[in-house]
Amino acid sequence: MPKSIIIVVFLFLLSLGFAQAQDVLAPAVFKKQIKKKRKIQLIDVRKPEEYAEGHLKNAQNIDYYAEDFKARLAQLNKNKPIYLYCRSGGRSGKTATMLREMGFSNVYDLQGGITQWKNEKLPVQSPAIPLQEKN
Repeated sequence: MPKSIIIVVFLFLLSLGFAQAQDVLAPAVFKKQIKKKRKIQLIDVRKPEEYAEGHLKNAQNIDYYAEDFKARLAQLNKNKPIYLYCRSGGRSGKTATMLREMGFSNVYDLQGGITQWKNEKLPVQSPAIPLQEKN
């Protein structure tokens, strides 16, 4: 194979990596975008019990490990941006790749997940605190 073809293929593959890397947003940028943009889909792909411990405001929980996970993703609106997060970025990163393969183009992943979000002291929707019974 001629060197010029190898270089072109290498540059193409490199550009794919950069395009996807740009879709992983630092927590401060992620926060700014989900606050600024009105018509987005904010998806938490953690387990329901993780979600219940605290999540981002207005986030919809779609469990990565659920049997109907891919079917639920397919129901999302392809015309609205999707912002994803999980605990540390693993599940949401895989989900972002899956969504792109399904034809979604505006997919953004929270770098470091909710763990990094919390480390940067950004707000989390706390779980409901049960009311104390009166004696």
